[in-house]
Amino acid sequence: MEKYINEHGQVGVLISSGFGAGWSTWNDDYGMDLALDKRIIEKFIHLSENVEDYSQAKKEMEEFLTSIGYEKVYCGGLEGLYLAFVDKGTPIRIDEYDGAETLEEGYNDYTTL
Repeated sequence: MEKYINEHGQVGVLISSGFGAGWSTWNDDYGMDLALDKRIIEKFIHLSENVEDYSQAKKEMEEFLTSIGYEKVYCGGLEGLYLAFVDKGTPIRIDEYDGAETLEEGYNDYTTL
């Protein structure tokens, strides 16, 4: 999977801050892929800049995810989703409480970017 890299060489990570459903943590089949996949991040950026209606954005994201091979993804975490950046090589983990995700950095047992 290709990751989204910004102009500073940092890796993009999608995090769902709203309560109710986590973006990557509520989709066990895909987990970190939903948070790190460059294609998904680019679609998120496009939707954020061009679609104001949440239900329309959710529908477009669901259709897009299916078109690139992510089947039956729960997109409730799209609301409150934001893009964070982490330096390459930084170990990360996405924790979730009641749907609200937090990005944790720096422990050896985390995924290293």
